[in-house]
Amino acid sequence: MNDKNRKYWELKFKNKKSVWGNKQSRAAELTVLDLKERKVDLERFTLLDVGCGYGRDLAYFVKNGIKQVMGIDHSKEAIKLAKKLHPQISIVEGDVENYQFVEKYDIIYCNFLLHLFSFKKTKTVLEKLYYILNDMGLLYTIVSSEKDDDYKQGIKIGPDVVKNSRGIVKTFYSDSRINNIYGSLFKVGYILFEEEHDHDNRHKHLNYFIICQKS
Repeated sequence: MNDKNRKYWELKFKNKKSVWGNKQSRAAELTVLDLKERKVDLERFTLLDVGCGYGRDLAYFVKNGIKQVMGIDHSKEAIKLAKKLHPQISIVEGDVENYQFVEKYDIIYCNFLLHLFSFKKTKTVLEKLYYILNDMGLLYTIVSSEKDDDYKQGIKIGPDVVKNSRGIVKTFYSDSRINNIYGSLFKVGYILFEEEHDHDNRHKHLNYFIICQKS
């Protein structure tokens, strides 16, 4: 993630606190739905939330039976708020690119983060997540689609790289891009889904919900 994006989110968490409210994201709901369809024993699973923000999705996972959870986020302000709102949950400040994980996880969840990295950097992060994922473990990631309004209306600064109206630089994905970047590491499936946000202004995103399994 570039420095401008980091500063944007640090300031956003500082000024607005619970940026997306306290209700879980649609991505978290889709993750729990998929896990329940797999009929896994959630109480025995461990979960890592990469880019956990102030912990709203972590709280939802715990509520739905995943007791062994950990969150990590680079934002000091987000972590400060997360520890206040969810003192019972293990949450650390750190950058996924440099943080030294000592454990492996059954589930890794990464919502609305990886499209803030370059495609090359995303591949490097995915390789790291692959390493800390248990065999047959599941990785859930959410990234922006080329069909999203930001892609259509923003300023293109590179191949499938756009600066949106809020000044955020994002990478945008297609089916082929997902298969190329994710498919070299994981067994991959994905769907498109829509979610509404109201930070800065009310707007909708069309995102990919990507399900990866380590074989």
